[in-house]
Amino acid sequence: MSDSLRMTFLNFIFAFLAFQVVVTVLEGSWSPRVGGGGLLVAAIVTAFARWQQAKSGWDEWYRTAKTLPWRDRWQLYRATARGRAVSDPRLAPLAVQRADRLSALLKVGQRLNPRWLQVGSTVLFLVIGSVLLLRREWVLGGISFVLALMSAFTSALHQRGVRRAQRCIEANRRLVNLK
Repeated sequence: MSDSLRMTFLNFIFAFLAFQVVVTVLEGSWSPRVGGGGLLVAAIVTAFARWQQAKSGWDEWYRTAKTLPWRDRWQLYRATARGRAVSDPRLAPLAVQRADRLSALLKVGQRLNPRWLQVGSTVLFLVIGSVLLLRREWVLGGISFVLALMSAFTSALHQRGVRRAQRCIEANRRLVNLK
């Protein structure tokens, strides 16, 4: 089975199970069947995240990072998050490696998250949030609106992360060449 077909299948399963959970919440009743559905959703999302990490090479970076002192890891994280070079030139090759792996991880997530799913989940969470607010269930309604915002801006945040990772790669490669 191709990667895109596998991801589409997982997206359908996730959407179907999430819909069942939402319907149960809206009806106001809970059953063990829904709890099992929630566990299944969590298992699928976890398997998907692990697959993304393996495909992007993030696991390799994680093994490298575990050998570094905490202060160095923090400096590498900050440089990648800001899209800048590290202040310590000896960490520049590691910053390039981290930014490259992060960029690959975000690109895998972008490629496998179709636009229709993003729009559909945003609309679904907005409708659910509206219904919950009409029923005066403020907390669940608020959570639904937060989930709608997260769903709406996931793609933009991924693109921003990729751009910053690319800037970090360029800045740290220049630093390596100055040595």
